[in-house]
Amino acid sequence: MPLRTRFLLLLLFIFLSISAIVWFVVRPAYEEVLLNERTTIITENQRERIDRLNAQTNSWIDMMFEYEQVLVRTGSINQTELLFRGYSAIFPAFEILRLIEAETGEYIEFRSQDSYGELRFDLIIPYIEPANNSDGEPAYSVQWIADLDTIVLSRYIDLGGEIFLVTGVFNASYFQDTLFRFNLGFPAKAALWLSDGSGVGLNGIDMPAPAFSQLTLVEQQLFEKEVRIMIASPVPLFGAQHALYFAYDDLRRDVQTLFLQNLGLLMLAFFGIWIASFILFEKLTKPLRTFITDLQPFSSFDFGKPLRPIALPELREVSETMEGIRQKLQHYQEINVEKIISSQQRIMTMTEHSSDLIAFFDGSNKFVRFNAQFKQLFSELESPMPQDITSLFEMANVRVMKEGVAQQEADPPVTIQKRQLELAFTIGEEKEYYFTAQVLRLFNEKGDPLGGQFMLYDLTDERELDRKRNEMINIIVHELKNPITGIQGLITILRSEELGEDDRKEFYKIIDDSASDLFGIVQRFLQVAKLESGGIQGEAESVDMAALITRISRDLETTLRDKKIRFNQIIEEDIPPVEAVPDLMNDVIRNLLSNAVKYGPENRTIDVSAQTEITDEGTRHFVFAVTDYGFGIKEEYKDQIFKKFFRIKEYKAVQGTGLGLPYVKEIIEKHRGSITVDSNESIGSRFTVRLPYPIISKDD
Repeated sequence: MPLRTRFLLLLLFIFLSISAIVWFVVRPAYEEVLLNERTTIITENQRERIDRLNAQTNSWIDMMFEYEQVLVRTGSINQTELLFRGYSAIFPAFEILRLIEAETGEYIEFRSQDSYGELRFDLIIPYIEPANNSDGEPAYSVQWIADLDTIVLSRYIDLGGEIFLVTGVFNASYFQDTLFRFNLGFPAKAALWLSDGSGVGLNGIDMPAPAFSQLTLVEQQLFEKEVRIMIASPVPLFGAQHALYFAYDDLRRDVQTLFLQNLGLLMLAFFGIWIASFILFEKLTKPLRTFITDLQPFSSFDFGKPLRPIALPELREVSETMEGIRQKLQHYQEINVEKIISSQQRIMTMTEHSSDLIAFFDGSNKFVRFNAQFKQLFSELESPMPQDITSLFEMANVRVMKEGVAQQEADPPVTIQKRQLELAFTIGEEKEYYFTAQVLRLFNEKGDPLGGQFMLYDLTDERELDRKRNEMINIIVHELKNPITGIQGLITILRSEELGEDDRKEFYKIIDDSASDLFGIVQRFLQVAKLESGGIQGEAESVDMAALITRISRDLETTLRDKKIRFNQIIEEDIPPVEAVPDLMNDVIRNLLSNAVKYGPENRTIDVSAQTEITDEGTRHFVFAVTDYGFGIKEEYKDQIFKKFFRIKEYKAVQGTGLGLPYVKEIIEKHRGSITVDSNESIGSRFTVRLPYPIISKDD
C-alpha cells in the first residue's frame, strides 16, 4: 500500500477517533459540567434573591416595631400619623397602616397617597392571621396575598390594657419582580409554592410542586414527556418553596450545536490536511524515487555510477552526503578495505569493553575517542574530558609521579614510539587513583605523526595493599623491637659478667616476662588476623553472661586489692543467655575489665552493669557496660583506639600491646553486635557492648 494512502487512512482514523471521543465522551461530560455550573449559578442567584426579600421584609418588620414603640410611649395618634408619613416616604411600598381594637373592631387607618381608593381593606381582612413566636409572645405574621399583589404584616399589641391589632399593608410588586422575573439566557419558569399546596406565578401552567425542605433541592423531572430541571429553595417568610423550571433539552441543544460546529471545523481541517499532504507527498516522492533508483546498484556492490543531483532543498544535503559516501566506498572497494573495516570494528569493540583506560589521539595529539572506563574516571573527577595529552598532564588534580624515557621501534611502514609514566589523580581532598600510563605514537616514513594510543593501567589497589603491608610490618617491628632488645641486652650481661645467683634469677625472670610479652603480642595479632579472615572460631552456644561477668570479676580480686579498687556490679536479674562462642565472650569481658583496672589511678570504684534493652524497632539486646572513672580518652583518639597496635602516647607507661580493643571489636562485630565508647578526660571512660538476641515473634 502506498505511503500516501496509508497516511490518508491514518488521518481518517484519527479524525473518526477524535470525533467519537468528542461526541460520546467529551460531549456528555461537558453537558454534565455545564448543567452543574448553570445549576450552581441559578441556585446562588435564587438564594440571593430570597435573601434580599428576607432583608426587605425584616426592615418592614423593624419599622412596624418602631411604630409600636412610639405609639406605646406617646399614645398620640398624630405622632403615629407623622411617623407613618415618614415611613411611606422612605418605603414607597408601605401603603396602609391600620390599628384595630380587637374587641370592638373600631380602627384608625392611615394610607399613603398612592393607595387612596385603590385597595379595599375588607378584601385583606380574611388573610390576616397573627402568630406567636417560640416563647408564646405575639409576633408579626407575614401574608402574601397574590391576587391583590400585597404583603400584609400583622400583630396584636397591648395598649393601656386593651388589645389592638396592628396591620401594615405593603405593595408586593418588588416581590413579584424578584421571585418571578429571571433572565437566564434560556427559557425558564418560576413559581412560589405555598404550604397549602397552592402555587403563585404559574399563570395557568401546570408544574409539579417540589417537596418541602429546609435545603435547596435540584431534581430532574419527567413532565409531559420532557425532562425538566427543577431547582427549589425554601422561603421561610411565607413557609413556601421557590421553584425554577427549565428544559434539559434546551441545555443539550446548545451543547450539541456547539460540538457539531466544532466537528464540522475539524472535518474541514482534515480535508485541508489531506489535500496539503497529497501535494507534499507528490513533491517529495518523485525525487525520492529518483534517489532510490540511483541507490539500487549499491545492493550489488556497484559504486561506480554517480548519484543524480536532487533539486529539492530538503534532500539536497542527503544526496550530496550519499554521493560522498559512494565515492569513498568506491575507493575502499578498490583497495579491498572491507577487511580493514571489519578488523577495526573488532578492535574498537574490545577497546570499549577493556578494564584499562584507553584513549586515541590524532597527529596533533588531540583526543578523538575514549573508552567507557576512561570516561568514568573523569566523571568521578568531576572534570571535563581533556582535549589533548598536554592539557591532561596540566590538569590541577593530575600529578606526574614518575616519567620514563621514550623508546622507538621500527615496524615498517611506521615507527612506534613508547613512553611510560606514573600518574596520580586526586578526587576531593583525600582519595587518589594511581596509574601506569603508556603513550604509543605512530610516525610514517617521513617522520610525520599519525596519531596514537594513550592507555592507563590502574595501580590504586596495589598501592593501597603495599601501603597497608608496610604499615603493618612497621607496627609489628616496632612492637617486637623493645622486648627483643631487652632480651638481647640481658643475655649479653649474663654472658659477660660475674653475677650472683639472685641477680641471675632476676634476669631470667625478666627474660621470661619479655618472652611472654612477645608471645602475647604474636598470639593476639594472630587472633585478630584469624577473626578478620576466617570469621568466628568455635561453636556458638548459650552463654550465661551474668555468671561469666561475676566469675571474671572474682579472678581479678587480687589485682583489685593491690590497687585498692572495687567493682560496683549492677546486674539485672534473669538475664537470658546469649548465643555466642564462650571463649570469645570470656576474652571480651576479661579485656574490658582489665583495661578498666589498668587505665586509672588507685582508690576508685569501677561500675560494671549488665541488662537487657529493647530498641525502638522492637529488637532485644544484651547490654554490658564498664565505667572506669580513670584517665579518660581525648576526642581525637576515640576512633583510633580500635585500630591495631594503636597506643595513646600519654599512657605508654601502662603495659599493653595495642591489640586488645581491636580484638574485642572484631569479636563483637562477628557476633553482629556493637561496641561504643563515651569518655571525658576529667571523669573517665565508659565502654558499652550490645549483643542482639534472636528475633522472636509477638506471640513468642
